[in-house]
Amino acid sequence: EALRLTEEAHGPEQVQVSRALDTLGNAYTCRGDHDKAKAAFARALEVRLRSLGPKHPVVAHSYRNLAMASNYTGEYRNAAEGNARARAIYLATVGRGHLHTGVTLHNEGLARRLLGELDAALALHREAEEVFAAVDGKREANLASTYNQLGADHWMLGDTATARVYAEKALALRRAAHGPTHSAVGEDLLLLARLDLEDKRAADALARAREAAGLFESVQVRPVLKARASTLEGEALLMQGDAASALPPLTRAREILELHPTWEPYSLAEVRLAMAEARARTGGPDVRPLAEAALAFFAARPDAAARRSTARARALLTPR
Repeated sequence: EALRLTEEAHGPEQVQVSRALDTLGNAYTCRGDHDKAKAAFARALEVRLRSLGPKHPVVAHSYRNLAMASNYTGEYRNAAEGNARARAIYLATVGRGHLHTGVTLHNEGLARRLLGELDAALALHREAEEVFAAVDGKREANLASTYNQLGADHWMLGDTATARVYAEKALALRRAAHGPTHSAVGEDLLLLARLDLEDKRAADALARAREAAGLFESVQVRPVLKARASTLEGEALLMQGDAASALPPLTRAREILELHPTWEPYSLAEVRLAMAEARARTGGPDVRPLAEAALAFFAARPDAAARRSTARARALLTPR
């Protein structure tokens, strides 16, 4: 309704309409309706390109919003390219040392990692770290977020020790910036739980996954975060030898992720693999199709974490 009134007052091609479209897109994002968010952000971009031209920093803002929505729907190439376009505009207008430039470096790095372009992701996140460390204002929150991404980069590259250093720095900084119950704290706990599993620390992983899940229940978060917490809980229980108890959280995670299977393919492959392992131990059905689906994804990935998952999937498919 607000968008309709704005269009009637200012005309459909005015910048005021693009602001209303941004508000609409953000509302859809908060609801998890990422396809509608993407449509709203794409329309805002069209309006701004016609009204302001291709080199205005507000146009960069639209590219960034659209890239964010594309990232949430699993269109990582579009997300990476959209952030690169935004960054080029910011570099030409506000410069390298601006917060907006740092955000596009951070976001493009995430998209590049999800594409499997790990060296590019690491370089972008290191540059984002430099920018955020030098920027005033909300520096701490942004720097903590980039520490989290650097931790994930190093995990995928197989350097779990460095990944843990960054994850712990992110958690400490985010708790200081946001408080102990913020959803972002839960994201750092999830990364640390994943690293605990890599280091065979099942009890620590289980405690962190359950702490994150508790945080996510008290605030509004994307459903995928709840799914990741459930996956890690199930994997930790599996590592402790309790496959029967692992199945309920893994089932919850799989149900969430399979609603939109192209949106979070890495997380979906992780839960399918863990579900196959749990069912193999409990004599449940569908072990082979779950393992084959996980193998098809992980075998095509270049990262060290995926290679370990590939070996687990192949072990399930090897006759004994």
